[in-house]
Amino acid sequence: MRGVDGTLFLSIFGKQKSRPKSFKAACGCLKIVFGRDEPSGTSCSRRPSNLFPIDTARAVGKSFWVFPAGCVRTPYLSQGNPKATLRLGTDVSNVFMHSDKIVALSFFRAIYMKIIDLTHPFTNTMPTYPGDAPPSLRQVASIGKEGYTDHRLETTMHMGTHIDAPAHMIEGGKRIDELPLRLFCGKGLALNARGRKKLDVELLTTEPFSNATILSGRIVFFCTGFSKKYREASYFTDYPVMTETLAQELVKRKIKMVGFDTPSPDYAPYAVHRILLGAGIPIIENLTNLEALLELHTFDIEALPMNISADAAFARIAAIIK
Repeated sequence: MRGVDGTLFLSIFGKQKSRPKSFKAACGCLKIVFGRDEPSGTSCSRRPSNLFPIDTARAVGKSFWVFPAGCVRTPYLSQGNPKATLRLGTDVSNVFMHSDKIVALSFFRAIYMKIIDLTHPFTNTMPTYPGDAPPSLRQVASIGKEGYTDHRLETTMHMGTHIDAPAHMIEGGKRIDELPLRLFCGKGLALNARGRKKLDVELLTTEPFSNATILSGRIVFFCTGFSKKYREASYFTDYPVMTETLAQELVKRKIKMVGFDTPSPDYAPYAVHRILLGAGIPIIENLTNLEALLELHTFDIEALPMNISADAAFARIAAIIK
């Protein structure tokens, strides 16, 4: 099957009386193509020697046989008389494909996955923080003339969706390329701060955030809804800010990274920046689409910045929902 974002998945487990016509009918996703008829006399305890583990990236629409891990009674899945059905989030091992060319995983976690892009597009017309030079992104070579296409980019590091490293505000602080990659990936939480002019510690008094340990090691996003004003002048002059008290509480709770759908968590003289960056907590600015995360109990974040020797870097940031 192919997920809504184009990622390939397979999830097989359990029993069912009749074959579902589609994966959507089975568990609310997209169509999956079943394989050819099962060879006679085949059982899960005696698999044919020409069956190899499925390569999930190449299996869509091809013939395959599957069976649940540890099952010695259920025969292989066949088109005419299937004994397996599709389930989300099932651990499946010993998944085989009828092919002598496929060699891949023998154990994987079958999942439904959705990816949400939290990044603003980088263009010549993107809004610029007051006082910063606008970006210049232009084509400098073409296939018709030079035989290849190339572009030239001139910009500051604090343009569009980006991540601040401690060096941005802390004397002697680490640059973005000096931070460990583990800081930029992990479990995320989104707090609803829409309609607030100040983000205060009160936001942490409701469940599940009142739990003193719930934020530890998490990437925490504050959804203010202000990204809707991204191309308005007020985006840089009237955005909500975080209080120093809340910043200190986030440090105390040992969060991994923090992100905002605003251009900054504060105004000059940038006390909140210094509290967070001084504790080694990177700051993501100019996020978008955070509203899509508010009703989720858990999601993963991938926020890898450029490996560049600078105080900040652009990043393509995504939430992964399983």
